[in-house]
Amino acid sequence: MVSLEKENIVDFNGILDNYIENKSSSHEFERDEGIHASAIGYCLRKQFYDITNPIKPTKEVKRIFEVGNIFHRYFTKVLEQSDKVSSVQSEQKIKILVEPPGFVIHGTYDDLVRLKDNKVILLDKKTMKNLYYIEKPDKKHLLQLHLYMKSAGVNDGQLTYIGKNSLEVKNFAVKFDEKIYKEAIERAKMLYKFLKKKNELPPAEAREIQEDKWQCEYCSYNLRCSLNRFGEDDEKK
Repeated sequence: MVSLEKENIVDFNGILDNYIENKSSSHEFERDEGIHASAIGYCLRKQFYDITNPIKPTKEVKRIFEVGNIFHRYFTKVLEQSDKVSSVQSEQKIKILVEPPGFVIHGTYDDLVRLKDNKVILLDKKTMKNLYYIEKPDKKHLLQLHLYMKSAGVNDGQLTYIGKNSLEVKNFAVKFDEKIYKEAIERAKMLYKFLKKKNELPPAEAREIQEDKWQCEYCSYNLRCSLNRFGEDDEKK
């Protein structure tokens, strides 16, 4: 006999949400006066909001991130057990100080992999619903990867895209390019200027670039941005 009474079941929704909430709270990384490496290629205005007046992520968004974390840990374990790999250094934090002093780019790279032939590769993993449209590395991911490569002092990187539905994998080898690294740094400096001004919003890049407009649909700051407001209080006016 099947019972639908709540008192007779394990409330996995509640248990899961509490677990993810406690986990995210205990591992929250300081973001004051800085930017996360994974955000460097995304819309400058969204980054501005994330730092100055962030909206707390919903339970649904936190679950999506947790799914990504699960896949990341699984593939790291697979790497560690490969006979082609000598060692794996995973989830190491990085900090890059940007001029003027006081502004920091921070982040956590996925895996620093040493192969049996002693070649060292900085590997960054990206999980997606499917990989049908993935034919080359995303520029946003290249900017992020170059910050990690520079910090780790390696010239060889790799972007690995993982399909959540089928575990399909697409790999792209990346050689360190100083131009891409400098572009990432320049974006950080531009954001810093707007953070110091405090009275001017950065450009809404996602709205202005046709291929990035899809980001607005999923952005927590869509309403605030469309009204050119600085924070939630302004939205209510």
